Amino acid sequence: MKQILEKLDVVSTKVEAMDGKIEAMDSKIEVMNGKIEAMDSKIEVMDSKIDRIESKLEATFEQVAKSAEVINEIASTQERHERILGILSMRSIEQESYIRRP
Repeated sequence: MKQILEKLDVVSTKVEAMDGKIEAMDSKIEVMNGKIEAMDSKIEVMDSKIDRIESKLEATFEQVAKSAEVINEIASTQERHERILGILSMRSIEQESYIRRP
């Protein structure tokens, strides 16, 4: 009977030690869950920021495309003006030579 009680005490001690370890593990799991929740929050914030950046980037691309169109129009207009100035210069030279003829 005494041996049984001793073994029971040993088993009881081991169970108490296991309970302590389980409690420590539960505590660590709670800490890890807190960290995971914090990481989830940070990820949500980052996703929100990425969405805003993508939106701004789209707007920037649209503005760049519009600017490119305007630049092409300006270049086309400038070429037309240069041709007109060339024609007017030629006319002016012709008129000046016509006037100088005796």
